[in-house]
Amino acid sequence: MVYGESALRPPDPTRRVTASQPFGDLDAALYAGPRPDPAQLVLATTTALPVEGARAEQAVSIGADRWLLVVSARRPLIGWLADRQPWLLLAAGLLVAVLVAALVESLLRRRAYALALVDERTADLERSLRELDATQERLVAQERLAAIGELAAAVGHELRNPLGVLGNVVYLLRSRLGGGDPWAAEKLRTAERELAAATLIVADLLEFARPRPPVAAPHHLPGLVDEVLSVAPPPDSVRVETGWPAELAPVAVDRDQLRQVLLNLVTNAYEAMPAGGVVTLNAERQPAAVRLTVADTGAGMDDETRRRLFEPFYTTKTKGIGLGLAVARRIVEAHGGALTAESRPGAGAAFTLTLPSSPPVEEPDR
Repeated sequence: MVYGESALRPPDPTRRVTASQPFGDLDAALYAGPRPDPAQLVLATTTALPVEGARAEQAVSIGADRWLLVVSARRPLIGWLADRQPWLLLAAGLLVAVLVAALVESLLRRRAYALALVDERTADLERSLRELDATQERLVAQERLAAIGELAAAVGHELRNPLGVLGNVVYLLRSRLGGGDPWAAEKLRTAERELAAATLIVADLLEFARPRPPVAAPHHLPGLVDEVLSVAPPPDSVRVETGWPAELAPVAVDRDQLRQVLLNLVTNAYEAMPAGGVVTLNAERQPAAVRLTVADTGAGMDDETRRRLFEPFYTTKTKGIGLGLAVARRIVEAHGGALTAESRPGAGAAFTLTLPSSPPVEEPDR
């Protein structure tokens, strides 16, 4: 072939080799020498000589001579797809990574939603269980209190008459003995004090068992307090101090019920100071209300006692049934008022009674 192209038929510069011919995809040049010398060109498939670009040179031995073959591809010898295969793989990898990330994110979101839903349902279930337990405890407590109330009503009714008789006997004894015997006078005071305490317990039992709505009328607090202190005088080691503002408005209360409340507060203050102390009763005016504070200088209360102070039948005293403060709060709330307590260990206790004041009574025109 080389001989035919070079010797028998010299190369025609205007003729190009087609793709179906040998070297159709290559630009090739064959030199009859070791260097690409144009004078030694034997065969060329292109007129663009010398062959440039990415080329390959190969020395060929023909007999004793050394010929040079220079070859350069006209276009990539591999296809478009193979040429771009690394970029396609990279793009495919990125696409797969994005899809996997989206799938993982979706699964994580669904998992977080499912966990949140489980937590919400668990919280609802726990709340329902707590409400169910609280409701059951309230029902049990109500049934127990109802049974105790029936018993308390019966006991209170049966004790009221004997206590009345004993009170009359003590009164007659005091009238008969007079004040000439100090020992007898002291014993009579003790009997009167214990009778007052027993009468108050019976009143608490009856009020707890069968509460009645208050019959409110205007009353002045100083007069009610003086009456309570005369019925329940302080022990010898306790001093009572009172403070009333000028022109204190009357309160709209049921006299007997408020008297029972004040008796409970005052006797509790006495019992909180077995070694003696001071009980202070102060009142102050407020818009449409009067606030009365009964404070003592006793040992005070801890947090547990203060929290359960108004629960029925809860008491820390050796004597008593734990109904006084529960009944007192219920009476005050029935009057549209409020009864609160403040105390800390070693600093005494203060009970604040807030009652609506009575509207002024207009005198008729003359």
